[in-house]
Amino acid sequence: MKYDIKKYKAIVFDFDGVILDSEQFKIATFKSLFTEYPNHLEAIDSYNKQNRGISRYEKFAHIFKNILDVPYTEETGKELGKKYSNILSQNLAATPLIEGVNEFLIQQSALLFIASSSEVHEMEIVLQTKGMTAYFVKLYGHPILKAEAITKTMEEYHLEPSQLLFFGDAIADWKVAHETNVNFIARTENPELFPTDTNNISTFLELLVQG
Repeated sequence: MKYDIKKYKAIVFDFDGVILDSEQFKIATFKSLFTEYPNHLEAIDSYNKQNRGISRYEKFAHIFKNILDVPYTEETGKELGKKYSNILSQNLAATPLIEGVNEFLIQQSALLFIASSSEVHEMEIVLQTKGMTAYFVKLYGHPILKAEAITKTMEEYHLEPSQLLFFGDAIADWKVAHETNVNFIARTENPELFPTDTNNISTFLELLVQG
């Protein structure tokens, strides 16, 4: 086993790219929201890819104000968010899991949580469909920030930062771990995107206890 996981009392997982292998589908879906702005699609797609792990609503606001240069309102964000969520809800349940994650979850004795920028109801649909709901103590999603979710978990369960492990797949997740002073493992095919000393895995098969 690559890392000592047993020492942790709680493990927090990002959702997309950590539990669910949904990165490419979500990137394509997000881009499809802006097809009426063909001259800006490349810039929008590039911004989205560079800012994975943050709220879709934060991205919407930035795109309207800084890329499209058109007025943005809360109502606009809600409409885009609803459209995006509807597409995801119809398709995410059929998206594959990250290899080995189900087996890894079964082996854990620590308390398990999810902290994601996704909507909680979207995650619930996927977990119910895949029979994984019972693994997790609680799901945190938009509008609760990941750092807030981790802090709440430590406070509620009287944990020190050294007792909690966070799995993420984006540099934004690494920053959250740094901010909250918890241990971090990147689930990534591109470890070069993270600081050189960052612990990382490609799949959860690397962490399975054999025997």
